[in-house]
Amino acid sequence: MSLYKIFISALVFCLALSAYAFAAETRVGTASWYRGLVISGNKFYVNGHYAAMWGVPLGTRVRVTNLENGRAIIVTINDRGPNKRLAAKGRIIDLAAKAFYDLTGGFRSGPIKVKVEILGGGK
Repeated sequence: MSLYKIFISALVFCLALSAYAFAAETRVGTASWYRGLVISGNKFYVNGHYAAMWGVPLGTRVRVTNLENGRAIIVTINDRGPNKRLAAKGRIIDLAAKAFYDLTGGFRSGPIKVKVEILGGGK
């Protein structure tokens, strides 16, 4: 096998693997809003597009789509959460109040159904 064919085969394999990894970085579950302290060392901004999520590096940007109304926003992960009890019930992300407001078009009680797509940029 020539060096060129080996290179092309490796390139195709890497592209297929990265496409799979990207596809695996979409999650569906519920979201709500929160306020409080954050573990990233940054100040908590209730009026920012920030969120708490497990399993991704702090600083990662994610697109959150409200599956009830189709609105989507991009937030930065700057905290860990939701707590394990809520995560066991399907909660995958907690949004800062402003982010939740922008996603729903106003405040409401209870969680909303969302899709979260990992965009990257984490530490």
